[in-house]
Parts: sequence; C-alpha cells; structure tokens
Amino acid sequence: MGGDLPTNVDSITWGTNPFAGSTPPASLVDGGAYKWIIATSDSNGNASNLTVNYDPGYTGVWLPATNPSTLGAAATVGQSYSGTISASGGTAPYTVTVYGPGDGLSSSISGGTVTISGMPLAAGPITFEVNVADSTGGFWWAVYTIDVAN
Repeated sequence: MGGDLPTNVDSITWGTNPFAGSTPPASLVDGGAYKWIIATSDSNGNASNLTVNYDPGYTGVWLPATNPSTLGAAATVGQSYSGTISASGGTAPYTVTVYGPGDGLSSSISGGTVTISGMPLAAGPITFEVNVADSTGGFWWAVYTIDVAN
C-alpha cells in the first residue's frame, strides 16, 4: 500500500482505508488471500505492528488469532508462566517452528501444540512467531505477544 502511515487511527471502518493513496478491495472473494499490517506508534517512539491475514474459503492448517486465551493472562517478572497455542485444520502431522520468545521464556512443541513457559526476566512485551505446515504443504504463521508486568 502506498502513502504515509497516519499518526492516529482510533478505528477503521470496513470498506475504508486509513492509508493515503490506496484503495481497499471492493469485496473479498474465495480463493483470494488478503493481508493487512496495522502499525501503531506513540509519541515516545514505541511502535507495534499487527499482521492480519484473511483468506476466505481456506481450509488448510491455521493458528489461532493473536493472543488467544490459551496464552493466559499477563505474565509477571520472576514468576512461573505457561501458555499454549495449538494448530488446527489441514492434514496432520504438523511441522511447527517457533522463533523466540526468549527473555526467560522458552518453547516446546508436541504435535501441533506449542507450550511457552519459564520465568520472565524483565517487564515489557515478549513477542514471538509461530510457523506451522501440514503434511500437504499447507502453511500458516502468526505473531504473538505476551505482556510481562513487574
């Protein structure tokens, strides 16, 4: 998408586009794949991106949306933490890869389930990526964030 990122977007109404110089699709159709990246930043220069993938009619392997309830509530520095993310759909067996999380947390994989556990070392967000492929070559990925409080 072209144009500059707006400095403040409080909401986005479907069918509109907050980015100057580009037009959203007139409609979403089966067989099409759509990807949006929502980027935000504050006056201190802190930034965050959320990638949203939408593929109508997709029946392959997939991961839950960012920050599913299975990841649990916010973690706390110096306290034990554990949460899970599970792949579904497609055709098992799955091949899962995790990039991150670090900062006192680690990942383990069993089948299509990723367990993130450990003891966070510092307050702030811990972001990690999960990729999953099924036995037919179907592929999905998602980025997750665990908020760590003091």
